[in-house]
Amino acid sequence: MRSVLLGNGINIQFGGKAYTSSYIMQRIKYRARLDAYKKLFADDMTANDIIKMLEAFVEEANKLKNDKNYSDYAEDSDSQSAIKDFQERYKDWEISKPEDVMLEDWFLLVHVFFLKNRDLEEQRQAGIQGFQQLILDAIYNNGRIQEIYKS
Repeated sequence: MRSVLLGNGINIQFGGKAYTSSYIMQRIKYRARLDAYKKLFADDMTANDIIKMLEAFVEEANKLKNDKNYSDYAEDSDSQSAIKDFQERYKDWEISKPEDVMLEDWFLLVHVFFLKNRDLEEQRQAGIQGFQQLILDAIYNNGRIQEIYKS
């Protein structure tokens, strides 16, 4: 069996809107409401908790967008460069819902959250992995992503 891994641009071109960042984030919220993530978080997070967490990151995204003192917590040049890039791309609009944040920027937001909250370092790896699982689940779209090649 031969396989090829393609970027999200190909998924969007042939799979349609269902594979845009906005729809992927909407799918996470929808699946959370269906309790699809209970097992992932060992029943520690409810659907409302997951949705509230995503909405709280909207506020954090807006703060980061305007933060001139990010070097106080983002000491490495890679983080600083990523934050500058984020600020430049989002400077002209207000982020009002999770769907307004591009998918790749969610990983930056999670990274910055842990930079700002160094006292949570022990939960860092679990938090990142949990978030990655939410995104991957929504991208795979109940296996429908496996059918895009037919298009």
